[in-house]
This record gives sequence, structure tokens and C-alpha cells, in this order.
Amino acid sequence: MMLLALDTSTKWMTAALLSDAGLVVEHTALLDRRMLAQCPARLETILLQACVTSEELTACAAGLGPGSYTGLRIGLSIMQGIAFARQIPLHGVASSAVLASAAGERPLVYLLQESGRRTGHAAFSAYDTTVFPPRELLAPRLIQPAELPELWRGHGIVIGDAAARVMGLLPEIEGSLTTDPELSIPRAATLARIATHRWNAGDPGDPAAIQGIYLATPPLPQRKAVAG
Repeated sequence: MMLLALDTSTKWMTAALLSDAGLVVEHTALLDRRMLAQCPARLETILLQACVTSEELTACAAGLGPGSYTGLRIGLSIMQGIAFARQIPLHGVASSAVLASAAGERPLVYLLQESGRRTGHAAFSAYDTTVFPPRELLAPRLIQPAELPELWRGHGIVIGDAAARVMGLLPEIEGSLTTDPELSIPRAATLARIATHRWNAGDPGDPAAIQGIYLATPPLPQRKAVAG
């Protein structure tokens, strides 16, 4: 097996190459529009570092979000292109599940990810990480901080790049807030391991069936024109 994984759903681009022997190489960099345009070249560099050709790839994996609409669309398109061209499986994994995996073995992990920050929203989800891959308890959805108490299932670790912002507005909720920046990066190495688990479980990884987790943000109110 030689699996290439990519996630561009957050402000980070993270890519990794995983073989039967384990992790071959992983690359992580801050993502901007210039970096998005360079994603294919970055993936080629990773393959060159590992002395692997694209013809040797046997599977791919892509982070599905939630996250940046533009970054997510570009990353998914790149990985679908590789999978279709090579006629190999493409496994999609929720980026929130990848993030949850980094929290260790815990029965309750809350994710608060930046999504629609212009309107104050955050992407909220919950996972049980005592199993692998993590078991989804609450599917990702957009919430306002005021909605969180109704969704709270009890004391649990809270991670994600929106965790400090949202939890700071809700002092009445008791949770173990973790602001470690490492827990805000959906590492491609973990993405690759989850994808490998699915592949071994018989998931065909149909590239045509892959869809990103796009959480619609309510439109901003339009300003009324002032008569001059």
C-alpha cells in the first residue's frame, strides 16, 4: 500500500504519504491563496522526497471539512483528479474526526472550529475517541455560542481553533478547554491512518462519491442605501 493524504480545510495545508511500513513523510504549512495554487507542486515534492512516483500510489485520502469553502473545494478537486487519473480509491474523512483523534482516548471530545466567523458562528461536533476511528456522537453543524448549552452532553475535553473564543462567552459551562495549537491542525498522517482502516475494512473509496462537509453560513444583512 502507498497512500497519499491531503487536508486543506483549515488555514493549514497538511499532506502525508503512508506505506505498509508506516508514515513515510508528512508536510504541514500555513495555507494562503498562493499556497493553494502550489498544492499540486507540493504533493509532487513530497513524492520526490520519498522517492515514490505517482504510478506507485495505490490509494488517496482527503479531508472533508468542515472548514474553508475555497480551500476544501481545491483540496478535494486535486485528490479526486489524482484518484480518477490513477484509477485508485479515494477515501474521504471528516477533518473534525481527524482533529478529535489527536485528543487521545476520551469518551467525549467536543470540536469547535472556525466556520462563518463573520456572523459569529462556529462548527460544532462531538466524538468518542476511545475507539478508532473516532465514533461521531454529534455531526458537525453551525451554531451560535448561545446554542451550545442545549447541545452540551456533559463534561468533556474541548478543542479546535474556535474553542477559546466560544467557551470564553459561556463561563457557565464546565469543560476542559485545550488551546494547544497542535489540536487545531487536522494532521494528514492521522487522516491517512483512518483512511487505511476503512480500506482494510472493505470501503471501496469511490472518488465520484466524495463530498465535502460544507456548512452554509447565513448571509450578512444588507446595508440599506441612504438617500443623498
